[in-house]
Amino acid sequence: MQISRNEFDSALRSVFSQQFENVPRSESEIEYEFSDSFKKSMDKLILKQQKATWKMTNTTPKRMAVLAAVIALLVAGTMSVSAVREPVLKIITEIFDTHIDLNFEGQTTTVITEEYELTWLPEGFEVAGKMKNKKTIHTEYKNDGGDIIHFMQHSSENRNIIVDNEHGNLNRVNVDGIDMMIRTSENSSFVIWEKNGYIYTLQYIGNESEKTLIKIAESISTEKK
Repeated sequence: MQISRNEFDSALRSVFSQQFENVPRSESEIEYEFSDSFKKSMDKLILKQQKATWKMTNTTPKRMAVLAAVIALLVAGTMSVSAVREPVLKIITEIFDTHIDLNFEGQTTTVITEEYELTWLPEGFEVAGKMKNKKTIHTEYKNDGGDIIHFMQHSSENRNIIVDNEHGNLNRVNVDGIDMMIRTSENSSFVIWEKNGYIYTLQYIGNESEKTLIKIAESISTEKK
């Protein structure tokens, strides 16, 4: 008996929905703490990677929080450097039925030689942890209300990003000549952009306006304030 592609996709979604129906849906239900040995293992794993693959799926806050400590949760769209300046990094976007592939060509960066930080955050946020190696820097911020911000800076050479494109809302904005893609879904938001050969991702677990997300993202600087 043969089934159509739509029937197969529907059956597959039904199986996954049943599998994850008991996963917590509220950040307040989650209790987790990464051990020092886990963090060291993840740093060693990332250092050994010759070609990093970053994957984002629309999932519950618990799975996103764990995943974000190791990989970047990204949004997708067609991004390009503004015509006002010469493009130094070309972003190749391939769109498929269930996902989007992002690859980077041109003047890519092999390692991080210039570290960027967020210089503005909503009131109440403080640094909760930081992990770094030559290719990735991940900083986590928390506030007393349970909201979490994951900010990551990535080198762009040999970087392949696989992104779920079936859920959430995508929007594209241009801030001072830099394209930013913003993806929002229930209880989480994501921003991705490029600057000086690096890829940046911002994940906000909680509810926040797009205007505030942009203000956080555009505050990146190499100078501490």
